[in-house]
Amino acid sequence: MEHNHVNSIKDLIKIREDYEREEWRFSHQVLVCGGAGCVSSDCRAISEAAAETIEELGLAENTALKETGCMGTCAVGPVMLIMLNSIPKIGQPNKAPGL
Repeated sequence: MEHNHVNSIKDLIKIREDYEREEWRFSHQVLVCGGAGCVSSDCRAISEAAAETIEELGLAENTALKETGCMGTCAVGPVMLIMLNSIPKIGQPNKAPGL
């Protein structure tokens, strides 16, 4: 999904529709915080480990791995939020198997 210019409300609606269509392809999402605090806590390693684990478990077809902006919990970073069928599962990556 690539959009270069937004010239009208019609363009915005198209972007939203494309985004929603893409999002609904995945039943699971793994969101890794990419805010400054988590970057300094090596969130990249968490993201890479999550990608490897998703692949190893055969979940790549239905799992989106995304880096987000700050989630607001910098003191416990790096932060990862796992959404299984739109239900959030919160945990510390350093205590999750394979991550």
